[in-house]
Amino acid sequence: FALESGATNVVVHVTGNVYIDASGVFCINEFENLTAVGGNVKITGNSMLTSVTGFANLQTISGYLDIIGNEQLTSIEGAFPNLQSVGGLHFYGNGATSPSSSSLQAFCNSAAPILCKLTKNYLNSGWLYDTDDCCNAYCSSPGNNCP
Repeated sequence: FALESGATNVVVHVTGNVYIDASGVFCINEFENLTAVGGNVKITGNSMLTSVTGFANLQTISGYLDIIGNEQLTSIEGAFPNLQSVGGLHFYGNGATSPSSSSLQAFCNSAAPILCKLTKNYLNSGWLYDTDDCCNAYCSSPGNNCP
């Protein structure tokens, strides 16, 4: 399943993967009816993307949630309010183009309390503030309920 520019989505369950990798996308708001994805959700290489709030009813991702290389995406606040589980998590390169940029921390700070508590499977990308750095720091703090 792939997002096309201007598409209207009424899909509730996808048994395979959802890929969003169109460089002209500014926001993702077409998936409000989606509740489950049987494969991976990949939001990658969207250089203009600033918001991913269109997953309001998504509850389960059986595979990985990959959020990678979205240079303008600095926050996922409000993006996955009903997400209860993911098979794994992989994010890096959001909010900056350099692997050592301190501006990557904004995405990490936004993503950690929303996503890190949903899985114990994190991938290391070698970037500053990538998934494992971010989630290990968040989950090691007292009071943060992580698996």
